[in-house]
Amino acid sequence: MLRIIVLAVIAALGFWVAWPALAGWQIQSALKDGDATALRSKVDFDRVRASLKPAVSVEVEKRLGEALAKAGPGGLVLGSDLKKQLVPQITDRAVATLVTAENVIRIYQDGGTVKDAVAKILAEQMGKAGGLAGILGGTGGAGGGGAGGTGLGDLTKGIGGAAGGLDKLGGLLGGGKKSPVTDITGRPEGEPVAKPDGKADGKSAAQSFGIGNIKTYGFNGPLGMYVGVAKDPAAKEPDLTAEMSFTGLDWKLTGLKPRF
Repeated sequence: MLRIIVLAVIAALGFWVAWPALAGWQIQSALKDGDATALRSKVDFDRVRASLKPAVSVEVEKRLGEALAKAGPGGLVLGSDLKKQLVPQITDRAVATLVTAENVIRIYQDGGTVKDAVAKILAEQMGKAGGLAGILGGTGGAGGGGAGGTGLGDLTKGIGGAAGGLDKLGGLLGGGKKSPVTDITGRPEGEPVAKPDGKADGKSAAQSFGIGNIKTYGFNGPLGMYVGVAKDPAAKEPDLTAEMSFTGLDWKLTGLKPRF
């Protein structure tokens, strides 16, 4: 009986401790080496994108609301109708741009955080007049309008004309900043991601995390767990909570929840 208990404990430690720890080490190695193929095998990117959407959506709505308030009377005209239609679309675009194997590697090797990357992506996505014009064209051009059948495309004239208004709104949203995190999903699979100095040698002086960076740890049911990590080991709260699940006969990263 004692032998069976010992074997059960060893098996449990292997499944819930050693195996997830190995998966985490493989993910970090893939990030350090710039190995997008290896990273894809250890990350469920669809579930990670879904996990990020709530936090990104809140940040988008906050930024859009602040920008509309600063835009003056025209911003009040656009108001909630514009936010309802733009927030989901901007969120989807930002998450799709951010969460790719190549971009996650770039963020890691640049020494950034998910929180900073989200902020930069949003500044870029919402700061592009052309991108906003495209969104407005899709939502307002079909005739879905406010009072009197006015579409959202027409309402943009309330802040200085369609083009000028979007430029003004884009400047308020983006703050004049451009994100260094670009959509590089068109790169051939397996191509090394360039470091900040432009060298694509697959090596970097990226940050490394240890036990001191782990701030919280727990289980999400029998086949899931979470780890809260902070970039600064001295921090009391985690910057990011990573979720891992046993899926596809392996432990994989399935969720990221940044603390804004």
